[in-house]
Amino acid sequence: MALSHSLWSNSLCPFTSAVRHRPYINQRTLRRRWIEADRPPSPSNPPDTFVAMSYNVLGDRNASKHRHLYPNVPLEYMRWERRRRLICDEVWDCDADVVCMQEVDMFGDLLGYMKSRGYTGRFKGRTGELKDGCAVFWKENMFRLVDKEDIEFKLFGLRDNVAQIFVLEFFYEMLSNGGLLAGCMSLTCVNNELDFPDYKQVCEADTRRIVFGNVHVLFNPNSGDIKLGQIRILLSKVHALSDKWGGIPVVLAGDFNCTPESAIYAYLASAELDVTSYDRRDLSGQNRSHPSQYSAIYSIFVFANMSEPLHPSSWSHCWTDEELKNATGVPDCRKLEHPLNLNSSYAIVKGNTRTRDPQGEPLATTYHSKFLGTVDYLWYSNGVAPTRVLDTLALDTLRKTGGLPSKTFGSDHLPLATEFTLQENIEEQGCP
Repeated sequence: MALSHSLWSNSLCPFTSAVRHRPYINQRTLRRRWIEADRPPSPSNPPDTFVAMSYNVLGDRNASKHRHLYPNVPLEYMRWERRRRLICDEVWDCDADVVCMQEVDMFGDLLGYMKSRGYTGRFKGRTGELKDGCAVFWKENMFRLVDKEDIEFKLFGLRDNVAQIFVLEFFYEMLSNGGLLAGCMSLTCVNNELDFPDYKQVCEADTRRIVFGNVHVLFNPNSGDIKLGQIRILLSKVHALSDKWGGIPVVLAGDFNCTPESAIYAYLASAELDVTSYDRRDLSGQNRSHPSQYSAIYSIFVFANMSEPLHPSSWSHCWTDEELKNATGVPDCRKLEHPLNLNSSYAIVKGNTRTRDPQGEPLATTYHSKFLGTVDYLWYSNGVAPTRVLDTLALDTLRKTGGLPSKTFGSDHLPLATEFTLQENIEEQGCP
């Protein structure tokens, strides 16, 4: 959700006028369908598959504070009790195994509902005055928590945003003589400081573990240096935790507050970026403005069709030492790199032109009166591969709603979901 009306004045999708009435919508057009991969990846033996979801749920306090972003949304649709039910229904309808939520300020309430369906979860609140944060839920009969790390970006001088990193391990059955772990998909290490405090650490070969990262990157479109810095730290810590457990696969979820044609997206996908080639105010792609009343569709197709992110030659690219340090960690460093080989699941499992841009990303993952576009992603590394993704909606269908939340959707973001499989060639994982 956008946190500032003024910051959206030159956004990707400035609307010339608000939609005054909600036209009739056939609810069947709002049903989302799974898109299968063209070439299904080779699974592990036995096959380990799981569904990961990323969902910015629109915090209740933010929904109330920024009501101007939802002028066409009936008050009834904004009430948390109703939105919570729709949010949980979406999780259950796609049978997600791991759910990464952002902008959570009602964790206790959500946890109660999720526990009723067999999930457990952990929350990390933002630092500072704002009390929303990130939350990760997982099915207790499928995964067990073996390691975790919370990130407070404030400790690095990078605002109050936070991120979560978890190492989850497949398991399927318990011992009958006390409930301790017996049936990991391939027996594993048990960390006695987390889920089983009385169980001594046991190590056996060929485990099934995955690193999950969950982040809500700073919104402010003008602070590209801060955004890059937050993502840089997240990727570094995710890589370190993956290495600690033997180079295990990575899945990253979140609201990255950058568009698919942006330099920040290119950094995630290509693992490198010459930061001083860009104005920091344009790194996220959120400040692009277009005079046409059709700018939402125009910008998505034109910019996404470019082979490389736009270099705004008319702007000064002067960076201060402080800004360079924010972005790269070093005052005189121009080039930023990260050690992960990441792909976006939606860019790999492509849909059709009604719902996807030319590089495969959704045309829109969020919609309110000031923005219609994509900022949410599911990234993954070697060792896992997507078998299918939950497709988003066509722009014309979204626009007919007049904005989200709606009768059908409980947030101003659409959840993304991908079914992954662990691949045969993943390296043997050991204990740290």
